[in-house]
Amino acid sequence: FTNIKKNEKKLRTMQVIHTSSQPAKIEFENVAPHLTVKANPVTLKPGQKGIIEGTYDATKNQAWGYTTDIVRLKINGVVDQNVYYAVSANLVEDFSGLSKEDLANAPVFNVESKTVDLGKIPGSTAKDFEFSFTNSGKSDLVIRYIKASCGCTAVQQGLQGQGIKPGEKGSIKAVFNSGSYKGKQTKAIYVYTNDPKNSEVVLMLSADIDQEIAKN
Repeated sequence: FTNIKKNEKKLRTMQVIHTSSQPAKIEFENVAPHLTVKANPVTLKPGQKGIIEGTYDATKNQAWGYTTDIVRLKINGVVDQNVYYAVSANLVEDFSGLSKEDLANAPVFNVESKTVDLGKIPGSTAKDFEFSFTNSGKSDLVIRYIKASCGCTAVQQGLQGQGIKPGEKGSIKAVFNSGSYKGKQTKAIYVYTNDPKNSEVVLMLSADIDQEIAKN
């Protein structure tokens, strides 16, 4: 679906053809609440062509940024675990209606540092760090969503779910779990905000993991 604004629905279609000798009723399993998937016609005759219609309602998905859903195909009542649709989209905020004045008075997500090196740490250890930021703009800053890559977690500290006033400071706490990783590792934290110029900011957390270091 490429980019979808968080306040819109988008339709995509895909052609199919039925190549076996018996009719095939097409249904779907594991369909997320923000997706509608249907076949037209629902039952294909041998040799008949049809269309799979998919509708993505971004207003029903709480996530932001790049997302993927897996939809299973069910033919004549049987779910085929080896056949599926991977439904992807990049969910973005709609800034198209902002005037020049709105942009001039927008919030500004200003992070002190976007990259942090935790140095050498042992395995099976949780190491934390806080990314500090300031709203350097002229209206309230809202952290829409925070998403971390595998092996890392991140949450907004204080002011959770509240608008951050102009000039006000905040922080995002990140926890790096070294687990069974070895050597140099880098994890990404994606922060989505209502700042038109920084609606998606990537924070990087790295560490050199040595499984041989004895834990105290």
